Amino acid sequence: MIEIHTNMNDQYQNTFFGILIIKNFYEQSGGKEKFHRLTYDELKNIRNSHSNYDRKVFCETDEVVKPYVHYYKKFKKTYHVLPQLESILKGKDFPDEIPLVQALFMTELKTSLLIAGHDLKKCHLPLTIQMSNGGETYLGAGNRSIVLKPKDICLRDQKNYILSIIYGQDDTTRITKDTTDVLFLIDGVPGLDKCHIEKGLETLLEYVRIFEPNTVPIDMRIIGTTRIQGSENQ
Repeated sequence: MIEIHTNMNDQYQNTFFGILIIKNFYEQSGGKEKFHRLTYDELKNIRNSHSNYDRKVFCETDEVVKPYVHYYKKFKKTYHVLPQLESILKGKDFPDEIPLVQALFMTELKTSLLIAGHDLKKCHLPLTIQMSNGGETYLGAGNRSIVLKPKDICLRDQKNYILSIIYGQDDTTRITKDTTDVLFLIDGVPGLDKCHIEKGLETLLEYVRIFEPNTVPIDMRIIGTTRIQGSENQ
């Protein structure tokens, strides 16, 4: 269903991605209320753990954020999750979104990982993680036209690009209230250890199960590019 293109192996060796595929998801009665209670506790813990937050220090020392910041810096961009975290630290309420989106967003806040969510029924399978050449286009959120920069890590189906790490997801395959089959992709970048991605998958599934306790993944695993010749095993 999803594979890594060979053009990733030269520029992005030893880079890992997390895959979580769920089918036939339906929110159970009381799920929203349970998640709301969890959100209150989780946001309190996040705010307490970042009581002395300093963006520069955080970006230089956090094992998850540091590699993302380095990746984004190459494209002269700010890591997407940072403004999200900072808005929560300033007291902004957690958004009242679609359950699958809420689970995704809370996982990003909890783990600092970058995660995408796609409606599988709207994807033209199979999917490929690949490096952009530059100049390719797709429709991003709000139907805005995206022109890819060279060497960005992207996801595409058999017709179009549906994700760029730098520019985000497309509009066509986004999760909606009618989504029942979903692909969550934890976007990896060089230097991000797969142990963090593994923990992210577990956290994401835990949050999804608050809405639907009987959720059983169709696929839950980590895939990666070829490691550098002579590097140590991970």
